[in-house]
Amino acid sequence: RRICIVMPDPLLTPPDADPPHDLLTVNECAKRLRVSVCTIYDKARRGELPSLKLGARVLFPKADLDAWMSKEVRRRRGHTR
Repeated sequence: RRICIVMPDPLLTPPDADPPHDLLTVNECAKRLRVSVCTIYDKARRGELPSLKLGARVLFPKADLDAWMSKEVRRRRGHTR
């Protein structure tokens, strides 16, 4: 059984609570990858996505996520570099 916690929409979060622009929230990461928030939490927990845990928050460095996406595209196309 899996429990999924949905974080508040970042657009409704006060500006002082927003992470720096080079870090994505779980919701932003899910939108960027076009998958569910639960999928993002699962992949982060298993170490499949580059992530940082800051207190109760899980954040995704944008540059690391972009590099991971490029690697996945190459891997799925049969290129292993």
